[in-house]
Amino acid sequence: MSDANLFYKKQMLMVPNYSHQSEENVFEQFFVHHPDGLCCLNEEGCILDINPAGLALFGYQKDWVVGHDLSEFLQWTGSREDIKKEILTVMQGKKKSFQLSIRHADGHIIDMAVSVIPHWRLGQVIGVLGIFRDVSQENQISRELRSIRSRLSAMLESLEMVMWSVNLIKDEILFCSSGVERLVGYTSEELVLSKDLWRSIFHPEDDWLREQLVDSVRQGNKSKIIHRVFHKNGSVRFMATHGVPVFDEGGNLIRMDGLSYDMTEYILKEQELGNERKKFYTVLELIPDPIVIHHEGQLDYLNPAACQLFGVVNEKARTQSVFSYCSPDARDFLASEMQQLVSSGNTHSFVKHELVLLRSDGTEFIGETTCKLFYENNHPAIVTLIRDVTERRQQYDYLARVAYVCPLTQLPNRNRFLSIVEETMRSTVKNMEFAVLMLNIDRFKYVNDSFGYSFGDSVIREVADRLSRIVASNGVVARMGGDEFGILFESESQAFSAANRILKQFETPLTVQGKAVYLTLSMGLAAYPRDGEESEGLLKHADVALYAAKEAGGNCLRRYQSLTHSSWLDNIQLDAEMRKALEQQEFVLYYQPKIDMRTRRIVAMEALLRWVRGDGKSIPPSRFITLAEQTGFIVNLGEFAMREACRQMMEWRARGLQDVKVSVNVSIKQFLHANMLEQVQQTLSAVDMPPSLLDIEITESVLMQNQRDLVSILKHLLKLGVDISIDDFGTGYSSFGYLREFMPSSIKIDQSFIHRMKDDWREQAIVSTLVQMAHNLHLNVVAEGVETEEQLEILQTLGCDVLQGFYFSPPVSSERMNRMLLEEGYID
Repeated sequence: MSDANLFYKKQMLMVPNYSHQSEENVFEQFFVHHPDGLCCLNEEGCILDINPAGLALFGYQKDWVVGHDLSEFLQWTGSREDIKKEILTVMQGKKKSFQLSIRHADGHIIDMAVSVIPHWRLGQVIGVLGIFRDVSQENQISRELRSIRSRLSAMLESLEMVMWSVNLIKDEILFCSSGVERLVGYTSEELVLSKDLWRSIFHPEDDWLREQLVDSVRQGNKSKIIHRVFHKNGSVRFMATHGVPVFDEGGNLIRMDGLSYDMTEYILKEQELGNERKKFYTVLELIPDPIVIHHEGQLDYLNPAACQLFGVVNEKARTQSVFSYCSPDARDFLASEMQQLVSSGNTHSFVKHELVLLRSDGTEFIGETTCKLFYENNHPAIVTLIRDVTERRQQYDYLARVAYVCPLTQLPNRNRFLSIVEETMRSTVKNMEFAVLMLNIDRFKYVNDSFGYSFGDSVIREVADRLSRIVASNGVVARMGGDEFGILFESESQAFSAANRILKQFETPLTVQGKAVYLTLSMGLAAYPRDGEESEGLLKHADVALYAAKEAGGNCLRRYQSLTHSSWLDNIQLDAEMRKALEQQEFVLYYQPKIDMRTRRIVAMEALLRWVRGDGKSIPPSRFITLAEQTGFIVNLGEFAMREACRQMMEWRARGLQDVKVSVNVSIKQFLHANMLEQVQQTLSAVDMPPSLLDIEITESVLMQNQRDLVSILKHLLKLGVDISIDDFGTGYSSFGYLREFMPSSIKIDQSFIHRMKDDWREQAIVSTLVQMAHNLHLNVVAEGVETEEQLEILQTLGCDVLQGFYFSPPVSSERMNRMLLEEGYID
C-alpha cells in the first residue's frame, strides 16, 4: 500500500468509535471541506462527485461536471484510454502525481498539480480520488524567475561581474558564473571542481581580507573587500568582492553568496593619480544601492542610485542638509542617532533604522537606512546605504491589519478588542471606571440553517453596521467571532443607556437581501475594576452575564454578579458529570404506560430518561435535560434512550409479553446534528425490532425550526413504518400549518388543556375541537397529564383514544413495567 493510501486509511482509523459508517462520515467531511479540488472517479474515468473547491477550479456547476469523463476537461494530447490505464494502476494501490492543464468554464487554461490515489470504502478500493491544485501562479512565478535570472546573468556579463556561492562549512566554492574566466582566466568548472583553487588565487598579502570577509559573513553580516588576485596567466588583478550570508529555514548559516568584479583598471588609475578619495567614490558609483555620505549632517556625496531615488543631482544635493530629505517627525531622531554613532567612535558596527524620507518633489517613502562611521582625513563621516522598503512596509501593515480586523465587518476582532481593553486599563487613572458589553444574537444558528451561511454573513454585517451607528463615538464595537460582539464604554451608565437603545432599535427588523429579519440580542455587562482587573477576567465575566441573559430567555441585559458566575460554574461541573454519567451507565429509562380508553389495556408506553447517581441521588430531568439541550449532549442522550428503549422492547417480546409500542422523545438537536433516518434504521436492525413498535415523539417547536428538511425525514420515517406523534399539540405558533406538509400518526394534547378542562369550558371546547379534527384526519388522539376521575370522564365523553398520566401510573422502572405487562396489561 502506498504512503498516501496508508495515510488515508490511518486517518479513518484514528476516528473515535471507528466504524464503516464513521469512515463514510469522515470521508464526507474531508471531501466537502478540503481546500484543494477533489473529485471521485470510477475505473472508466467518469467523474462521480466533485467537492466545492473543485467546482471553483473548473468553473462549472456540479450538474455539468458529475457524470462526464475527466478527459472532457483536460487540455492534453492523451486519450481517454490513457486515463483508464492510469486509473487501473492507481486502483492497484499506487499513487500518481503529475502536472496537466484543464479548461476553465470561461475558456482559459489552468495549470494543475494533480495527485491520484485509491478511494477506499469499507476496506475496498471503489475508485480513485483526484486531488487538483492550481499551480498557474506558481508556474508563472517560476517562468518569471527564470526570465529574471536570464536577464540578471546577461546584465552581469555586460557589466563583467561574477556571481558565486561558497560553502562556509567546508570552505569550498559551490557555484561561479561563467564570466569568471574573463576576470581570472579560470573557468567556473575549474574553480568548482578544485577545493583549494578559489583560495589560492588570492594574493598572499590580501588573504587576510578573504578571512575577514568570511568571518564577517559567518557573524551574519554583509561584507565587502577590495583585494588582489592572481590571474591564470600570472598577472595580478584588483577585484571588488561583496559577500552576504544565506540562512536555511531554521536560521542556520549555510553558505555565502557574493558578487565580484574587476577593479584593476580603477585601482591603477587611482594609484596613478594618488587620490584615494576618488578611488573610494568610484567604487560607490558601481554599487546599485543608493548611498549617501555626510559630515555633521551636511551632505557630501550621493551615488547615482541615491540621486535617482531622491530625484536630485549630486552637485545640488551637496549644498543641502541631510535632514532636508527626512520627514519632520524623523529629523530629531536621526540627529540623535548620528550624534551617538559619532560619539561612540565605532567604525565596525552598522546601525539600521526605518525612517520616513522625502524626495525632492515632497513625496514620502519609507527608507531602510544602514549607517556606518568612517574617518576621512581624520574627520568623522557617515556612509548610509538606503533601500526603499515602502512596499514591504505596506505589506506588513496589511498583514497586521488582517490580524486585528474582522474581514467580514471591518470591525476590530477579538485580539484587537482585548488589546484595546488592556490599553484602556493601563491608561485609566485611579478610581476611573469603564464597562464591557458582550452581545450575542439569539437563535442565530436557525438563520444559517434556514437561509444559508452567505445570508448569515449578510445578517452579521447588517448587525455590525447597526451596532456601530447606535454606539457611534461613545464606544468601541468589535466582532468577537461568530455571532458575538463586544463593546467598550467609558462608563457603566453609558453602557446601560446604549444597551437599552440597542434592544429598542432591534425591535425594528433588518432588511437583508430583500428579506425582513427580526432578531433579538442577549447582552452581558461587566465593569472595571469591580468585575475584573485583568482583560481576560473582565471579558470572561461579561460572558458569564451574557450566559445568564441567555438563560433568562434572551432579548435582555444582565449585569455580572458572583451568584451568576457560581451558577455558570455549577452548569460547567454538571455538564462534565453528565458526560461521565453516561459512560458509567447512570442513566436509565423509566416507562409511563398509555391506556386504551375502551379496553383499559396498555397499548403503548413513553420512555423517559432518568439520572440516578452512584450514590443513589437522582438528578431531576428539568435540571439536566435543559443543560444537555444547550450543550448539544442531548444528541448522545437521545441515541442512548432510543437504543435502550428498543432493546428493552425486544427483551419483553422474547419473554412472550404482549406487543406494545414504545414512544421515544427526539429533540431538534438530534435532527440537526445526526442522520436521524439512518440512526433509527440502524437501531431497529440491531435488535431486529419491527418499525411499527416504535413511536417517535416530537414537539411542534421542532417542526418550526427547519420545516422543509425535517418534514422530508419524517415522511421517510413514516414510510419505514415508524409512527410519528406530535407532542404538546396546540401550544405552538402554527398547530395546523404543518399538517399540509405531512400527516403524523397521532397527536398528544398538551396537559395544560387537560388540567383546565374541568374549570374552563373554553379549554374543554378546544380539546373537543382537537379530537374531532384529529379523527376527521384519521389520527389517533393521546391525552397526557390525566390525573383525576373528572378529567377521565370528560375525555371519555369527548372520544379521546388513548390516555396517559398519574391517574393510571407514574413513570416506573423497567422491572415494574415488566410486572404490569405480565398482568396482561390491564389497569383498573
